Amino acid sequence: MFVLADIKWGSPELGETGGNVQWNMDLSEGLAFDENLYEISDFEDSMRAAFDAWEDVADINFVESLNDAEISVEMAPLPGDTVGLAELTFVNLPETDQFIDAGLSLDSDEEWAPFGETDLNFYAVAAHEIGHAIGLLHVDDPSQLMNALLTASDLGEGDIEGAQEIYGEAPVRVFETDDDTNLSFFERFFSLILSVFGLGGSTVAAATKPAPWADTDLPDLSDIIPVTEILDENGVPYDIETVVHAVPHPDSDMEHPPGCGCGCDCGTEWVDV
Repeated sequence: MFVLADIKWGSPELGETGGNVQWNMDLSEGLAFDENLYEISDFEDSMRAAFDAWEDVADINFVESLNDAEISVEMAPLPGDTVGLAELTFVNLPETDQFIDAGLSLDSDEEWAPFGETDLNFYAVAAHEIGHAIGLLHVDDPSQLMNALLTASDLGEGDIEGAQEIYGEAPVRVFETDDDTNLSFFERFFSLILSVFGLGGSTVAAATKPAPWADTDLPDLSDIIPVTEILDENGVPYDIETVVHAVPHPDSDMEHPPGCGCGCDCGTEWVDV
């Protein structure tokens, strides 16, 4: 089960690649955790795992950067029972809208554990908010990570199907082989050549995929077409909008949290900018 927001990165066509999307995080202030059990690096690894979870199933490549990025992650005090917030800005196009940037916030008033070992599950909340940042809305299915209330600890079948509906399936990794593989260098090279001509089981995109962490400047929508110059057939710029999605604490008794994006009249807020 999945619900699409009709917003995506990369190609405007559903089922086509999201391309390279840079992200960064700043967990240096506001992250509360048991210092006897964890370090900040544990939460940084958890955040990377959350991005990897979506990248592993859908054709979108997240690249971590020290510079400004399309998706930024921070700790911030959030109101009420809210533990995660996604603020998404996009160009409102006639068919599938185009993401410009996303800001993800995790509640600095909560006590966290990297994967929910002892306290609130940092990975699950982060992956849920990333789900919004790739174009998924809340669902009413407790087995899915995108459920309006945080009930699952990892991606469910519906979450995966939704991500693949937007971006297609993740490409086969040409050079990702088991440690005990018997493939020679020449066999791997031959497999790559086949893929270039569309004869193998992998893709050139997978073969040339950048490292998961790189401080690089990759082209994004604003590098190619300034957002102020995305015009309709009459030369009128398309609107730029922002939507906010929130997820409450799993112990919350809120049936539908404000801004849940579920399509009801519970307070989903759309703001023109």
